[in-house]
Amino acid sequence: MYYEEEAVKAAYLLHQTLMVQGSLSKKDYPELYRSYFEPNIRDILHNVFQPISQSKIIYVDETLYFVPDIDNEIFTYKNEELRVQMGLKDNKELYMAQFIWINVISEFYGDQFNQTNQTRTFVKVDEIMSKVKGYIEKFSEKSEEELYELSAEYELDILGLIQVWNNLSVVTEEVKDVSRATSRDYGFFLKVLRFWEKEKLIIVREKEEISLTSKMKNIVGTYYHHEDRINKIKELLNESFDEGEKVYA
Repeated sequence: MYYEEEAVKAAYLLHQTLMVQGSLSKKDYPELYRSYFEPNIRDILHNVFQPISQSKIIYVDETLYFVPDIDNEIFTYKNEELRVQMGLKDNKELYMAQFIWINVISEFYGDQFNQTNQTRTFVKVDEIMSKVKGYIEKFSEKSEEELYELSAEYELDILGLIQVWNNLSVVTEEVKDVSRATSRDYGFFLKVLRFWEKEKLIIVREKEEISLTSKMKNIVGTYYHHEDRINKIKELLNESFDEGEKVYA
């Protein structure tokens, strides 16, 4: 297919700006923003630049976002980078952070969403903690051999999750600033949630309530129900741990 030179240049400029900055608003970049809605420029972005860069451009509330594909190794964080960004000690804590994230999203896109196609308005940090605690307790009932098998099958360091959880002490009334008490359960949760808040994916109100941003809702719509790894972990969380008993994500 032939594309006019000016359209290619405009598409390249828009794509490069988004790739470097991560987002582009109508208010700050009116001309670049408007160019996205020109059919020939948008066609070049979707058919040429996005497949090459393994990314999507998402339009939310008069802002364009550059979102790397799940398996994009160039624009996504490496484990070491994530640990630094989130202030985590090792990969075990990173896996716990990812496990918390999956549980957060599952709360918004669980039974209610499947029935009404609407997300919850918010979830409580306490709810997520209770859910994670429940899963860890169920995992802890299994033998070490079973945990190794499950870890290999589902590509999830379950033993590491148990160790991290057991190393977290419970927040008590004597703690004046829970957000600084990152060695305690609630403080650790707030610490990992702050990273996603910084990425403009969630909003945490009064250290108690979690809401999704418009950006996150659009990303979830693109990836969540089609991401094999997330679906595998949800399968693990939904499997029967005891005879006749199931835990739901």
